[in-house]
Amino acid sequence: MAVASIRRALTETTERLDRARLLPVGVQILLAVGDGEAARGACAELEEIAARQPGALLEALAAEARGAVELAGGDAPAALVVL
Repeated sequence: MAVASIRRALTETTERLDRARLLPVGVQILLAVGDGEAARGACAELEEIAARQPGALLEALAAEARGAVELAGGDAPAALVVL
């Protein structure tokens, strides 16, 4: 149910900064259900938003998401670099 809810919320949300609020949760939920590909996509979008809208909070959220994705993919060294 959570995965359907976050996917629907992301589909319905078009404003970049509003999506930035949803994407970190989306990454965690997608990883929890084993959808690594979708989690990587959400993480990449969050990183893009953080690059276009610099700020410590967005950068930290993007780094945490990247670390989670890398760790879930079995690349602990890559996760450690961003975390």
